[in-house]
Amino acid sequence: MKNLLKIKTTKRVPDEIFVDISDEACLPFGFYHKEVVICPNGTQEAIIMGVAPGNDGVDVLWYEIIHWRTKGEACYYETPGNLLKAGFKKKTA
Repeated sequence: MKNLLKIKTTKRVPDEIFVDISDEACLPFGFYHKEVVICPNGTQEAIIMGVAPGNDGVDVLWYEIIHWRTKGEACYYETPGNLLKAGFKKKTA
């Protein structure tokens, strides 16, 4: 069942979209909604937002970088699929 959340993006026009935050939508990408992750560069943290189509129409996992310059704007990783395999890591305490 879809559970939708409206978010602001940096990569889409219009700049507000709805993402599916359900476990069924997010888990194939390797993470849960609101989970904090470390990006593949190893220096940035992000919060998982949910799943919606990217610019090419394929579903991707949207996330928000935790940084004062990008506050409130979501983006997605260019390669679709499981983000654990792409190098994203779950943040541990």
